[in-house]
Amino acid sequence: MADMSTSSLGEILAGAAAQAAAMLDGRNLRLSPTGRVHAVGQVRWLGGVTAPGPLCHVGTASGPVAGIIPTDAPVSCARCLASRGIDPTGRQEPLPGLG
Repeated sequence: MADMSTSSLGEILAGAAAQAAAMLDGRNLRLSPTGRVHAVGQVRWLGGVTAPGPLCHVGTASGPVAGIIPTDAPVSCARCLASRGIDPTGRQEPLPGLG
């Protein structure tokens, strides 16, 4: 008889978090192809699992690892820069119509 064991939700989430961490090792991330570049931080996920996500903790619709795009581009998110103690002045342009 075939092994009918299944992974628990925690094991599945931990596996997804580990895969994302390996993809992001030494890199930054984007949440969309043309979006701001975020520094990588750890975000508490479901079931107490920690996963890589934006250092500024900007939300993602489906959890911290959903839609992450690894990049070697420099961080352009003012909140991530400030979290690292870097003065973001002049590094992030205002939204169109607000500046």
